[in-house]
Amino acid sequence: MDKAEILNRIKMEAEHGELIFPTSVKKAIEVKRILDDPARDLDAAARLIKSDPLLSARVVAVANSTAFNRSRKTITNVPAAITLLGLFLVKSLILGVAVRQIAESATTAKRELIAQLWKHSAYVGSIAQVIARRITKHDPETALFAGMIHEICWFYLLFRTKDYPDLFEGDISSLWNKDDEIDNEGEFIGEIEVGTLLLKALSIPDSIIDTIAFVWRGYQTFPPTSLGSVLLIANQLAPIQSPFTLPIYQTNQDHLVKLDLFFKDYSLSEILAESEEEVDSLTNALCL
Repeated sequence: MDKAEILNRIKMEAEHGELIFPTSVKKAIEVKRILDDPARDLDAAARLIKSDPLLSARVVAVANSTAFNRSRKTITNVPAAITLLGLFLVKSLILGVAVRQIAESATTAKRELIAQLWKHSAYVGSIAQVIARRITKHDPETALFAGMIHEICWFYLLFRTKDYPDLFEGDISSLWNKDDEIDNEGEFIGEIEVGTLLLKALSIPDSIIDTIAFVWRGYQTFPPTSLGSVLLIANQLAPIQSPFTLPIYQTNQDHLVKLDLFFKDYSLSEILAESEEEVDSLTNALCL
């Protein structure tokens, strides 16, 4: 079975609500659903999170990052971390961890791809929240969340290699760029279609799905008035690129200089330089 046939089968599964998730992801979705209950108190939320060691470590680490812990007072437990971060951000971290865990059962040979893809996602979220907070009026926590999960399609496809071993055979950089998989504007159709269905399956709000789809389509606007354009800039400036980005679309430091030309009232390069410690601290916390 060639890649086009495999992708079409996965799209059909998604369209019929037959998406397959590993047990760890199902648990994360259930924890998030329980936390959505307005009657849920802080102690109960903390107990749920502490039942998952990886999630507990991630929540405490993010609470100690310079992005959220301005006082630099060390947070040592989950209840204190929840109090500092708030339930919205904690629920975002739960789903972010779930997206990463989707690919956990992929073959060992794909682990380097998974690690690179997650570090790219973490950088995009970290940079997006800085741009949202310092340049636009968009919610930084929503920007962080959208950045963490914007590569969900690739995590899912990596997960499905256990069922379709040939899915990622060949040159990664040109893997999904055959004429029948790209529309006339250069969009990877599969990522948009499968990614949208995955996000809906995780009950992601339509506004965030629209934001992420903005990145998938690559339509940039200046100044970045929409959260989608904020996310796209962060995606372009992430120091770790997605392993599935074509070389012709990969960017470097020169791209930041070019972007500065579009901003009249501030220097994007200066803002990011001032926020470098914050971005690195948050990215490292997300990559534990």
